[in-house]
Amino acid sequence: MGCLTVIYEFMRNNIVSLFLILFLLLGIYGVIIYEHTLSIHYIFCFIVFISIICFMYNHCFLQNNIILYLLLYLQEILSACIFLENDIINMEIYLLGNFALFYIYLHFLQ
Repeated sequence: MGCLTVIYEFMRNNIVSLFLILFLLLGIYGVIIYEHTLSIHYIFCFIVFISIICFMYNHCFLQNNIILYLLLYLQEILSACIFLENDIINMEIYLLGNFALFYIYLHFLQ
């Protein structure tokens, strides 16, 4: 699935988006490979969430769409809340779900 996503982003001719998706996939693979008890796991988590935020910023500025901006702001609020919440798994689900909505909506615009 990751390969198909990279091919899809390549066909969209947006080099920034392509590299952000590549970093996102690298981070996801790192999170899967390394146990959560290791420090490197958290480095890959950081890569995942920074890639997502940057991807969202990039497309908000390119599309200038109010719904995309609202989803970006929701992502920022949820990202800030992750430090306040004891149940990190649920917050990660909300963050990834919001990104999924963003990604799906983005591609209905085009």
